[in-house]
Amino acid sequence: MGGVGSGIAIFENNQMSHQMYKLADECSNNQAEQLAIVKALEKLKDFSHLQGPLRTAAVNTDSKITLDAIANPRNHQHLLELIRDEVSTARKGQLVYPLHLVGGP
Repeated sequence: MGGVGSGIAIFENNQMSHQMYKLADECSNNQAEQLAIVKALEKLKDFSHLQGPLRTAAVNTDSKITLDAIANPRNHQHLLELIRDEVSTARKGQLVYPLHLVGGP
């Protein structure tokens, strides 16, 4: 895939599925990271069949810039707002999606 892209990998019971997304060439690396988080959170809705009083998932990213931007309530960029909305909706539905920083320096 040439140009700018984003991807997600989802593991369930040690089985991996993945999806790649092509973005416009004008998109930044940060936008690609943010889109991957949005798409991962959207995909996790497909796991509503999981049982238990509280289902959990982890969304891992190595983008400290993105995590800092999500945590900044003054930052209202569109993708960041989508992430916040998805996380808020998940929490209301008793799904918890903690965002973890992995692979950083």
